Amino acid sequence: MPKLIRFESSSGSTQAVIAPEWGANVLGFSFRSNDWQWPVPILEAADLSAIALQPTSYGIPVLSPNPGRTGRNQSGVMDFQGRHYKLSQARHGLLRHACWAAEQTGGDRIVCTVKIRPPARGNQETLDFPFCFDATYEISVAAATLDLSLQLTNTGETDQPLDAGWHPYFARDADPSVVIPASARWELFPDRDPTPTGRMCPLPDGVSFAAGHRIPPDELWDDVLALDERSAEDSGSCTSWIESARGVLLKTGRVERLTLRRWIRTRVRAEPGRSVPMPHMQLYTPIGRQALCLEPLSSIPNAINLSGGNADMPITFNTVSPGASVRYHICLGLRCLA
Repeated sequence: MPKLIRFESSSGSTQAVIAPEWGANVLGFSFRSNDWQWPVPILEAADLSAIALQPTSYGIPVLSPNPGRTGRNQSGVMDFQGRHYKLSQARHGLLRHACWAAEQTGGDRIVCTVKIRPPARGNQETLDFPFCFDATYEISVAAATLDLSLQLTNTGETDQPLDAGWHPYFARDADPSVVIPASARWELFPDRDPTPTGRMCPLPDGVSFAAGHRIPPDELWDDVLALDERSAEDSGSCTSWIESARGVLLKTGRVERLTLRRWIRTRVRAEPGRSVPMPHMQLYTPIGRQALCLEPLSSIPNAINLSGGNADMPITFNTVSPGASVRYHICLGLRCLA
């Protein structure tokens, strides 16, 4: 088992647990009000022995430098600036598998770092990622809030594609309703491991995530939605959430039924000097799990192989020059409604 680092907000109401050796994954995140007997999990609760079998399938894995699937049918094929590559990590990148170092700990904040230095590449060699870069990951907690900031720095001698995303496994209570400020989704190839075709399509009839869509247990999703920039707040961010009812045991011994909103906020509008936009949100319903996933992405899956193919809806990914950095940032948390 890896070393687990627990940290909490200054008030002690909010706690998080991170495993630096398991991809700097935030495995636990919960909040307890002063009058509650027990904390309410914001992420899906799981036994550590179950997590150990597949650490990247719980918590909030970091998806970088290539979020989503790269190459159709998870082939790992990547074409970049006239060169052809084959990635061994064809899905969600290598940082979620990396062993990070905890550089700063204590109080309500932790900073983890990792340096990616791939070996020399032969013509036919398959690598996790064929470029050198440094990653700095800052995680902090406040009252019912978790703040995640990832900075990637190109330490190589050529341009490189450095995108990012996160994969929160939110706890799923009964009869959840999902709100995402999106009215369209990226069309998918009908493959076993679907990737976008590069075209947009409407949501299915009767589905409106902007107004709230209730997801029954037998309804499955694995779709990338395009966040609507018109719904952005003054800060340039959009907020999505999962809303459901849950019984909470009070210290008096009474059970109170509350409406809980597990939310996630991402930037969708570019502003100089701020973090890079993450204008896509993947909705995923893991089969047989008490979880719902709202996954912010800076680029759609396989964007690097699709860019330039759709004049009406440009497909972009982030290219970082030598010595330059790019920063990604999200917030997530819990809100209790009356």
